[in-house]
Amino acid sequence: MSGPEEHPEIRKARLALEEVNKKIRAYEEEKDRLTKESQLNGGTGVKALGAKNMLAQIDSSPLKEELNKALITAEAAVRIATKKFGGVPVMGSNSEGGGSNEGALWWMNRDLEEKKRRYGPSKQ
Repeated sequence: MSGPEEHPEIRKARLALEEVNKKIRAYEEEKDRLTKESQLNGGTGVKALGAKNMLAQIDSSPLKEELNKALITAEAAVRIATKKFGGVPVMGSNSEGGGSNEGALWWMNRDLEEKKRRYGPSKQ
């Protein structure tokens, strides 16, 4: 996806979003594991009740905090890249394969907004 003409700031934003995706996968895997464990033996038993308790606390877990930190870092990287290169032609745009970064930045912003809406800190 990333071409040789990609600017380092855009690459940094893309890598930050990939880090967010890793954290989301880890968070969702843990949530699924706890959900399955909480349904063992009809939801009764020590393991099932412990898993239900952990599932209730997952929003304040270190895993969620790491996810929030990654979201904030990615948001900063995407914002910097958008301010610097939003709609500005890529280096060497006169040659073949040149173009604008606008599409890539738009998708990064959209992806980040979706993730923030779903996994970002809850407003109380």
